[in-house]
Parts: sequence; structure tokens; C-alpha cells
Amino acid sequence: MRTLSGAAQHSGHSVRRAGVGALVLAAALALGACAGPVGQTGNGDPLEPFNRAVFTINDAADTVVVRPVSVAYRDIVPRPIKDGVRNVLRNLRTPLILANEALQGDWEGVDVAATRFFVNSTIGLGGWIDIAGEHLDKPFQAEDFGQTLAVWGVDSGPYLVLPLLGPSTVRDTGGLAVEMASDPFNNLWNEGLLDDTDGAGLARVGLTVVDARSRNIETLDELRRSSVDYYAAVRSLYLQNRRNEITDGAAGEALEIPDFDDLPPEDAEDGTAGTDSSAMALPADPAVPAAARRGFADAARLPDAPAPLLGSVTELPPLRLDLPPVPR
Repeated sequence: MRTLSGAAQHSGHSVRRAGVGALVLAAALALGACAGPVGQTGNGDPLEPFNRAVFTINDAADTVVVRPVSVAYRDIVPRPIKDGVRNVLRNLRTPLILANEALQGDWEGVDVAATRFFVNSTIGLGGWIDIAGEHLDKPFQAEDFGQTLAVWGVDSGPYLVLPLLGPSTVRDTGGLAVEMASDPFNNLWNEGLLDDTDGAGLARVGLTVVDARSRNIETLDELRRSSVDYYAAVRSLYLQNRRNEITDGAAGEALEIPDFDDLPPEDAEDGTAGTDSSAMALPADPAVPAAARRGFADAARLPDAPAPLLGSVTELPPLRLDLPPVPR
């Protein structure tokens, strides 16, 4: 039986969780309402002064803390441990993925997510081993509520840079707020139904950030070196990649990116992709160097959680729907 103080503590967790989600959503809606028609700016970024300020803070935090920690994690932690951590993080997201597959009417995706969660949670030792992906031909497919809103026809709204979370849009920020409030494992920890409430939740957030960032080190370094305007390059890549993934590459003419032999090969140990010819190509954009465009396309297929700081995006499965274009 819970004590009175324990019940009050868990109630506080719930109130704080709902409050954070509400604040995120309210801020996104307020900024979107203040932005005016997106088309007035021509680049989908009417909030650019605000976004650049947040981007500068995020970049500083990334340079001082997140990138060094992620480099150490990539270089020191053995690959089997990193793979296991990534598998567990994916398994923890699977209930939300399953819900989004159902909300989108993707019943094949529902089957994949349900099978993965059951098999990996049991035979796969709580998700540490990806049995479903390795032996049952059920590969991981990430989903989020922002994509579900896109399937339902909700416009993306203005581009938005979130503190510490990085590139987003008003629509995707609303989706993030919903997922923060509805994530079943966060709810179980916050309600005290799973042990070590605060420690487990914080560990999950920290590992998610470090795991995703460690797989985009070279990509973002190359983007920074090659870009005249780093902010504009990250914005362009994020919007193009998000649009392509939502529409399964049907959003526009794909560009073949030539000759990457001059780029140093990325270490297979850290999980970042090299120059695999099967990687998705992004539409051309003069603000983005071709090499960085291809590197981002490769690396963006890997992360499977909300993006830390500088532009990783969640993996999204194919859609066969006509969706409103991302404003440019």
C-alpha cells in the first residue's frame, strides 16, 4: 500500500509530466499563431530569429557536452553493449510505434510492431537482443505521432527549433507533447509501478541522446565544415529528409549524389553509414553541400528517437498517401 507521502509524490510526477507536455504544445501553438502565413518568408521559417537563438544555445551545449560524451561512448563502449542498449531503447518505444501504426491504419506495421515487442521482450531478454529483426524478418520501423498527424492531413506549420531537442515543426512538436504524456513506460515509472522511477527515466533520456548523437558525429562535422550557413543547412536537411521519409521519397525528384570517394570512410563500429548506394537521396538545395546531403541521408536512417540537438530525425516507415508539402 502506498503511503500518503508516496501517493503525493507520484501525483506530483503525473502533474509535472502533464504540465511539461502541455507547455511544449502550448508554446508550439503560440509560436505558430504569431508566425503568420508561412509563405511570407519563402523558406518555411517565419520564426527564424527565435530559432537561430535557440540553435546557437543548442550548438554550444552540443559542442561542450553532448558531442564529447557521444564520441567517448562510441569509441570506448564495446559494440555488443551499444547494440544492446539501442535494441532496448527501441523496444521501449515499440508500444508507441504500435499505437501510431494503428492510428494510421497500417495493419502490416501493427503486426510488425506487436511481434517485435512480444518476441524481443521475452526471448530477446527485455529487448537486448533483436530476435524479431534478425530471425523473423521483422525489422525495426520507427513511428511518431507527428507522422500520424501528417497522415491525417495536418499541415506541418512553421519550422521550429526546440531547446536541446533540435529541429522540428509546430505539428511535430505537438506530436512530441502527446507522446511525452502517453508513453506507457514513462507513466509506469512516474506512477511507481516500476522500480527506480527517476533513475530509469533519466537514464533512458540520456542514453537516447548519446546513442543517436554518436551515430551522427562525422555527418554533422562534415555539414559544419562545408556549410556557409550551418543553421540554414541543418534546417534544409531536416525539412527535406522529414518530407521524404513521410512520403516514402515521393515528395519530389530525387537527386543522385555523385563521387564520394574523396570523403573518409566512416567507422562501421560507430554505426554510422558510409556511401551505400541504396541510401535515400535528398532533393538538391544550393545551401547544402552535396557530400553533407548524402551523409545526412545515410545517417538519418539510423536514429529512432526524438532528435538530440542538431538534426537527427526519427525513422519513419513508407507511406502511400498524398500529404501537404513541407513549406520551403
